[in-house]
Amino acid sequence: MKHLFYPLIAILLLSGCSGKDGEPGPKGDTGAQGAQGPKGDAGSPGKNGTNGSQAYTYDFNLDVTKTLGGYQFETPIEPDEFVLVFLKKSEFFYTAVPYAGYAFDVNKAFLKVDMTYEYGPHTLYVDSNTILPTGTTFVFRAVVIRGVPGGKLNLERYKDYANVKADFGLKD
Repeated sequence: MKHLFYPLIAILLLSGCSGKDGEPGPKGDTGAQGAQGPKGDAGSPGKNGTNGSQAYTYDFNLDVTKTLGGYQFETPIEPDEFVLVFLKKSEFFYTAVPYAGYAFDVNKAFLKVDMTYEYGPHTLYVDSNTILPTGTTFVFRAVVIRGVPGGKLNLERYKDYANVKADFGLKD
């Protein structure tokens, strides 16, 4: 009899629930906050931000065959500024100095060059480590960047003139 009683109760309970659902009851109290979930995946890198540094440019032609020839800055370079130099290698392309390779001079001669630079508060010197015809002149752009206290610049990134131009809003 026991064996018949339990299945009969189960059938009555399951079949006895019919009809419409009733109205929802009142809202209960907010429960306790659950445990924190696992840490999510790292997001993609954000856009390179600005650090408050400012930059300005000097464009000039320089005869790199002159002994002690250099470019005279219009205003002295301040102690919190530094200079990046770019050689206009072709009509549309600047490359960072130091540079060893080929470039067009102002007369459109395609020459092999090996250049470095150094500067002081008043003068920028471009040193050519190759023998070039007397009077060989190239187009340069000096980018003077004013630092900010505690600021950091990625100088490796600034070997590419396009990055300098984009980060500092330079005009060609």
